[in-house]
Amino acid sequence: MVGAKIRLASPNDALGWGFIPFYRWYPDKANDFQGFNQLQRGASPGGDIGDFGLIGFVDGRLSQHVNVSANFGYVLNSNPKSDAMGGAVLLDRPDEVLTGVGFDFPINRHFQLIAEARSTIYVGGKTPNAFNNNPVEALGGVRIFPSRWWGLGRRIAVT
Repeated sequence: MVGAKIRLASPNDALGWGFIPFYRWYPDKANDFQGFNQLQRGASPGGDIGDFGLIGFVDGRLSQHVNVSANFGYVLNSNPKSDAMGGAVLLDRPDEVLTGVGFDFPINRHFQLIAEARSTIYVGGKTPNAFNNNPVEALGGVRIFPSRWWGLGRRIAVT
């Protein structure tokens, strides 16, 4: 996956907004027996051209040690196809509507605690009896920033 978070306000502003465009691709394809076998084992969704997404966000600083953010996005998913079966679609994956609300608690300039609630709603056509649930998750974690412009993080999800 490749993407970028583009904030349209100054990092020093208490209120910020922006967008996150991204593209994710899958190296596993159903073009031969080995690739089809990998998809059957859950290696990836195997989307033909990959998936394109765009997420908008708004965030605000409530105090020195509490920030809140909200996001809304859409992911256009591609479907795995098999050349061995004349380009047949193996799984009709629905598109995704993403929403989330998160809090982060900066302890100091290098360390933050995070908490988030997010949901995925599947929309559009899909293979019957696939993606019947729209998951809601609660996440918690930590971020470490060795420098202002990059960081490392670890999250734990409860679905």
